[in-house]
Amino acid sequence: MNSEYVVRLDGIVDPGQVGVRAARLAELAREGVRVPRGFAVTAEAYGEFVRDARLAPEIALMVRRVRAGRDLVIAAAEIRSAFCEAPMPSTVVEEILEAYRELGGDGTEVAVRCSPVTSDDAVRDDVFLHLSTGAEVVAACRRCFAALYSAVALSNREAAGADQHRAVMPVTVQRMPQVGSYAIHAEGPALVGTVVPGG
Repeated sequence: MNSEYVVRLDGIVDPGQVGVRAARLAELAREGVRVPRGFAVTAEAYGEFVRDARLAPEIALMVRRVRAGRDLVIAAAEIRSAFCEAPMPSTVVEEILEAYRELGGDGTEVAVRCSPVTSDDAVRDDVFLHLSTGAEVVAACRRCFAALYSAVALSNREAAGADQHRAVMPVTVQRMPQVGSYAIHAEGPALVGTVVPGG
């Protein structure tokens, strides 16, 4: 399925919606490289989550406090906590679960990872491996959304004068391949960053 919230990684995709790494994976798949099947949870899905959970005021409050001298690490942690406690919109959840079912559904192991829109985004690239239920996949997507507000990312955007509210975080979900089945999975953009087993 392809929609405004979920896009398969097997065709032409918009890097601004799926992130540069997911776009590269889709490009490799089109070129005939064996890439584990997967999908992207789009920047639009991230935006819908932030709107539905009314997280923008919390982000704005923490940013104002940082600019007034509050400890940035604490402020970033509070934003991430708000993200992780907020419910995902039902429309986004339904589309993530439908896309996961297309990969095999519950019992199918997948990896979930951040897919920044630009390579300059300074976000901790969490990778959640061997997830095997729809609930785990949705929870990992939410944690990837929250990773956009790591202390380093928040600090770098402040230093650059970037609008914190314009930052977005797409997410990539891929089936876990059998060892040795996909060279690109080990060498390319598929598994890069901090590995966090489980949820």
